[in-house]
Amino acid sequence: MILSLCQRLIKLNFYQVFSYRNSFLSIYKLPQTSCSYSSLIELKINVATFHDCLRLLNRRFDCLSKLTINVREIKYERKQINNKTKLPKLKYFSLSSFDMIQNFDEYIIPLLHRMINLEELRLFLAVVRVDSTVIDGIELYDQVLVHMSHLNKFVFSINNGVFFENNEIDVPSNEDIQNSFIGREYGEVGSYVHFESSTITGFKQSKDVVMSHVYSLPYQFESFLHLNNSFQGGMFVNVRHLTMTDSYPFEREFFKTISDSFPFIENLTISNLEPQKNKQHSSTLISFPHLNLLNLINAHDDYAEQFLVDTNTHLPCLLDLCITYESLEIVTNNFTNDATRLYCSELKGLHMDKPFVRPKHFDEYFCSLFHLYSFELDHQLYDDKCCSTDRETLYGTFIDEVINMRCLMRGTSKSSCRRIIDKMNLIGQPVDPKYFDLLIDIQRKFQSCQRKVLEMIARKNNDDGTFYIQYVEQMKQDYINDNNKLS
Repeated sequence: MILSLCQRLIKLNFYQVFSYRNSFLSIYKLPQTSCSYSSLIELKINVATFHDCLRLLNRRFDCLSKLTINVREIKYERKQINNKTKLPKLKYFSLSSFDMIQNFDEYIIPLLHRMINLEELRLFLAVVRVDSTVIDGIELYDQVLVHMSHLNKFVFSINNGVFFENNEIDVPSNEDIQNSFIGREYGEVGSYVHFESSTITGFKQSKDVVMSHVYSLPYQFESFLHLNNSFQGGMFVNVRHLTMTDSYPFEREFFKTISDSFPFIENLTISNLEPQKNKQHSSTLISFPHLNLLNLINAHDDYAEQFLVDTNTHLPCLLDLCITYESLEIVTNNFTNDATRLYCSELKGLHMDKPFVRPKHFDEYFCSLFHLYSFELDHQLYDDKCCSTDRETLYGTFIDEVINMRCLMRGTSKSSCRRIIDKMNLIGQPVDPKYFDLLIDIQRKFQSCQRKVLEMIARKNNDDGTFYIQYVEQMKQDYINDNNKLS
């Protein structure tokens, strides 16, 4: 519709307009048209699937020369879509996806071969293969660069996991990976290789797995994914979001390397269920001066101790913590441990793996908390099998609540937050009127999805109804408290 109404539009950015909702367009839902969008030169957009990417490129963008596209998921789809027609006008192409891609050779490579006049290419991908080779400089040159004679800039970050189920493996060393880029017009490249054995992959038992990461330097992306113990360090000043994943423990010394290499990270996710082996206290304080969100949902208790004890790690900006209730209970000694009190008392958001009734000392321990949320609750609310007629209403309601929480956390003095609150007519009202009203009378006003969620919580806690009522009353009180803070 925008393109149809704005016939002279040159640039269009759908990349961040609704970023707080993680909005991804489904192109197949848009009506087919014979219109030619002759004026559009630059487009930035989020799409739901790789087929949406193809559908977009197959529309009539006669002058489109610069395309930045983020794809939510890249997976096999039975329906075939044209992925052969050349795209001679395209000069700049950026493709990013946080999804684990199993169809790199079938989907991504043919798409790149269509861009015969490309001058700049940016790829941020994570590729999974079975019984295959590790992506290296030779493969990228033979499959990509040799087909792009006009290319003068190639920026990339490619994670690669190769699972071996039937074949024996000759594990390449990091030196092998580095040598594969020499003499092939790449510039400086960073890499590391990680080997593990006996891994479960899907429904099969994998004998071995090789994880590798190759990336152009200096590193230009804001996210760095799947970092493991084979990482050797470096300087990554553009990175704001870091995920760390390994089946071997991350020791204290390694976090010092991480803090030195990523001085400006704001979001950190650790996925590691192995306990640390070296827990001796060090006089060196590890610092993450800009970290505001820490995700430890899939991490051993030791990492909660590593980060939440203020004599171990300096976290002056930490606002949000994602953690299991059991880990939080252990590291805080049932919310009485003074060593973790400082950071917990400054948290604005706490995201838990399951609902719970707040124990004694909880509120005084988390005295600045604006938002308490359960991942299990979130999963149930967005389950496709749950109450399809209510789902859209629930989605809008909870998204509004997310906006409110962000404004409360960041303060309402900023003009952007004030505009959001004004737009939602929230000045002097409960933080979320729609949801607050639903909580007033649980017998009459709760819709089926919400009722199912709370009943599920009760069942999992072997509850006779007491927990159900307490949970609802607790949520009501949370919104009253938030409204008082907002006022």
